[in-house]
Amino acid sequence: MSGVAEGEAREVTAAARRRRGIDRPAYEIWISVLTVLSLAIVVFELLVKVQQVDDILLGTDTLLCVIFLVDTYRSWYYAPDRQAYVLGPRPGRSIPSGLVELIGAIPLLLPLRLLRISRLLRAVRDLRGRDTDEILESFIEHRAEAAAYVVVFSAILVMLVGSSLIALIEPNAPGSNIKTGGDAFWWAFVSITTVGYGDRYPVTGGGRVVGMITMAVGIGIFGVLSSFLAQFFLRSPGKRLRSRRGLPEVPAEPEILLPSGAGAAAMTRDSDDAAMATALELRELRSEVANLRQLLEARLGSPPG
Repeated sequence: MSGVAEGEAREVTAAARRRRGIDRPAYEIWISVLTVLSLAIVVFELLVKVQQVDDILLGTDTLLCVIFLVDTYRSWYYAPDRQAYVLGPRPGRSIPSGLVELIGAIPLLLPLRLLRISRLLRAVRDLRGRDTDEILESFIEHRAEAAAYVVVFSAILVMLVGSSLIALIEPNAPGSNIKTGGDAFWWAFVSITTVGYGDRYPVTGGGRVVGMITMAVGIGIFGVLSSFLAQFFLRSPGKRLRSRRGLPEVPAEPEILLPSGAGAAAMTRDSDDAAMATALELRELRSEVANLRQLLEARLGSPPG
């Protein structure tokens, strides 16, 4: 009997994990897009033979690997059967998707990156059974989260493309101070955040065009991020707590419209009359309380404590 109860408890826990973690199509789409980007980086590493660009591609892929490692842990944590996720439904006879995704997230090993296709196929399978209206509804319900995913992806993509173009244009130009892939990536990061230290800057016409585009996109990205952060912090704490716990919203109090002109004057007279009546009632109550106090003192012989 205890074994049955324990099994039911495991099923409830697994269902709770699925509700908390898996039922977010925005996250699945975001990870899928990052996976496609990482596979595109592999292709560019094979085609582009410029050392500075190769350093940028390798650094970006390392950043994506950190995200994929966190995603692998998340998938393992929310999996209905953790052992089956790591070793496969039938160990030794089925593909261990969790192990494949973990190996594919290891950085600096080019052949292993192709294993990330497994994560992409799993996301496609998860999204294939969903209705389009359901996905759109989830995006609208968690629009702040979806906007954060868009901002992160856009920032990574703009830094990757901007720094790679600068690494192709600037290093061999006379008077250039961007010589390495690290210099180009640092310049792209400083430009997209609109900080502008000025220690690295393009000197060629093409580099300056890339710089203008990078800074313009950066302003848009961080403008969107700032607006959603402001919207989050300006919401009342009670509303955030109710939404986190799944409680219904408290309806707003109806707005009271005050009259104007003669109606306002009449309302003012009514208010004065009501205030005068309230003052008379308070005076009568005080008189009654004083009479009761004297009566108690007469019966008890001493003032009440």
